[in-house]
Order: sequence, then C-alpha cells, then structure tokens
Amino acid sequence: MGFQAGGPVKGALFCDREEIIDELWAGIKGLKSGARQNFALVGPRLIGKSSILEVLRERLEREKMEGIYLDCWKIYPSSLQGFLEAFAENSMRSVSEALGWTARARSRIGDAIKGTVSAILDLTKSVGVEVEDFLKVWVDFRERRINISDLMRKTLEYPEQIAERHNKFFVVILDEFQEIYKYGPDFIKYLSATIYHQRRVCYIISGSAVTLMRRILEDRGSPFYGRFSVKWIGPLPEQDVRKLLVRGFKGEGVSYDEDAIIDIIRKTHSHPYYVQKLGQSCINSITKRKSGRISPEIVAEAYDDMLCDLSFHFEEELRKFEPRYRNILATIVLQDAKTPSGIAAKLNIRAGEVSPYLKRLLDMQVIEKSEAGYELMNKIFEDWLRKHYSD
Repeated sequence: MGFQAGGPVKGALFCDREEIIDELWAGIKGLKSGARQNFALVGPRLIGKSSILEVLRERLEREKMEGIYLDCWKIYPSSLQGFLEAFAENSMRSVSEALGWTARARSRIGDAIKGTVSAILDLTKSVGVEVEDFLKVWVDFRERRINISDLMRKTLEYPEQIAERHNKFFVVILDEFQEIYKYGPDFIKYLSATIYHQRRVCYIISGSAVTLMRRILEDRGSPFYGRFSVKWIGPLPEQDVRKLLVRGFKGEGVSYDEDAIIDIIRKTHSHPYYVQKLGQSCINSITKRKSGRISPEIVAEAYDDMLCDLSFHFEEELRKFEPRYRNILATIVLQDAKTPSGIAAKLNIRAGEVSPYLKRLLDMQVIEKSEAGYELMNKIFEDWLRKHYSD
C-alpha cells in the first residue's frame, strides 16, 4: 500500500476527511427534499481538496447521482467561450449518463459542441429534443446569430432544465474556482444568480488562492457572498498523520521508531502531501541502505532527499518572483527579519518600499503575518530556501 504523493488520494490512503465528505453528502442528499446546500472547499495547494472531490465523485457514481466536474485550471482556451464549451460538454455527458444515451451518441458530444455538422446530426437523430434546442444555441453562436451573453445564459441553465424535465438532480463541481474571475464581471454576476435560483442543481467549488477565495466568499460586496457553506481545509490532525504513517510503513513491511513518526509529523507540519512524500522518501532511504527500520536518522536523510526532489518545483516557483521579492524572502528566512523595518534595514532600503511587496506576497499566499511578524506559509519551502541559499 505504501504512500502516494501527487494526484488525488483515494482508498486506504485517504485519511481524516470523512467528516467533511459526510457533510457534503448530507447536503447533496438534501436536494431531493428541497433542502439545497452549496459548499466551498478552501485551502492551500496540495492540502487535499482534490482528493475530497475525487472521493465525492466516486460516491456520486456509486449512488447513481449525476456529477458535472470541471477543473477550472485546465480550461483551454482560457476564455469565457472555453469555459462554456467545457461546461456544455461535461453537462451533456452527465445528462447522457442520467438518461441512458447510446454509446455512439455519447461519443459525439464533444464534436457536436465544437460545431461538427455530422456529430450534431447524429446526436439530434439519436436523442432528439433533449439536445436539438441546446445544440441549436451553439450553432447560432458560431454563426454569429447570438452573442456570448445569450450563449452563457443557455449553457448555465441547461442542467436545471434537464433536471426539471426528467425529475433528476445534478451536482456541479468546479475545482480551482478562483480562475473563473478572469471571465469578467457579467459572467460572475450571472453565475451567482444561476447558483441562487436553481433548485435541482447544487454547486461544490474549491479554491487554493486562499486570500482571493476569502474575498469571493466573505466580502459583503461579492456576488457570491452567502451563496456557500465554507469548509476550510487545513493540515491533518496529528493522530491521523500517525495512523497514515503506521499503515504506510506496515504496508511496506518495515518497522519504525516512535521518535521517527514524531519527526515526520514535526518536519511536515502534518501537511498531507508532504507526509505522503516524506513517508515514501523514508522507504526509499532504507531500501538504499538495505536497512529495515525507520529511525530519526533515516527521517533526516529522507527529508534532505525530499528537498532535493522538490528543487525543480521550488526553483520554478522562485523564478516567478522579481529580484526584490526574492531578496525579501531570503531576508525573512536567513536573517530572521520579520517586520517591514527589520527587512528594510537588512536590505538597506526604506520601510515604505518594503510594504507593497509584503502585501503582494500576502495576497499570493507566500507569506503570512503572525504575532512574531512575517513568515513563509509553506515551511517546507522555507527549509528548501534556507538550504538553497546556504549551498
């Protein structure tokens, strides 16, 4: 069984989030009784949101309920039209499962949305009224008889229309929801109104840009204020990290010291991705040594190996910043300067010059402000920076 670092975690490796899954599921089931509830999952990248959504999708499939899933980060082209095409195609695929379309009809959905005439004719002949009106909207748009605002309204309303016609219910899952803000205020306002008025469709969104998602969900001036029950996703409880590690090591047939478990929890700060990655790195270390026991020494060696493995990713992250940002991060980490005045003194500039950079780093979820001052949010990134600048 071992460990899995990267990609949604499922099955025995899925840990601790059962209460959230149960709460989401209770809200979904409430659709049928009219007690509709929308949810938002918010937390930094790699914290486990996608794993929660993946487990939820599997449960929807087992319970014969219809899910419409979009990863908003992967929409291409990254435009309103690109989003609507993806939403339309995924909606039609969900409808096809709900209504039992033939395999041939399902295979023609993507081409039909893209405007392929033969695919439109095949689908219309096979399915009829269920798609004819909807596909006509897309044909009219591509032939410029309607504008993108009309297309937007028809596309977002499609799941609710089908649900009402056939006594069905749909769950729309929008992963990395903050990405939709690039599509403009008119789209945002209409999507908010759609979410509010639909009764047979519930929405579950997730976002990793925590500061932006907080504004989207909690600012009173936001179109989405009050639309969602917000679940903040953070590190795992220590007892669950311990269970995950013990299960992983036993699954690999290796023994461990209790102090090694404590060290892994301390070094990873119970972040699920890094727990999985360091657990696997420990397995790799004892395999190389041909030693069958996880000790604190093995954990220390494995942690250094893990930081090396993460170098490409962290270097890419670092390259995104201008030199002044990199200098500020290095000053916080290496010189223990945690206030604007302290950072400015180390860099030999005025404190007023530092503040805009700190605000931007806060907005980007790179740093956070504690009682001690400014600190990096990702402690593993902080350890890597310390190693990177000292090498």
